[in-house]
Amino acid sequence: VGVYFSAAGGVEAGWHYDNNHNITIQLYGTKDWHTMPSGNPNVISSRGMADPPRNAHEQCDVVPSTADAQCTRLTPGAAIYVPPGHWHRVARVHNLF
Repeated sequence: VGVYFSAAGGVEAGWHYDNNHNITIQLYGTKDWHTMPSGNPNVISSRGMADPPRNAHEQCDVVPSTADAQCTRLTPGAAIYVPPGHWHRVARVHNLF
């Protein structure tokens, strides 16, 4: 379980995938979640899109074109699920703190 706070002027979470299931419930403020329609659920670790491959498994990763991304706006009370291995990025829309 992780809890994430976005401070005013904070850095956007750039394109990456995680090796865990990500269920997010927006409590305050608004964020845009940009997600890719598919991914590889068999990832070993989390990875940023700009990160070089660290092992043979990551060398087989196909870095997708972000032109296929879908945007989901989360407002307070909204939720999103991002499976392991799905590329995504998160951008703050309104200052939270």
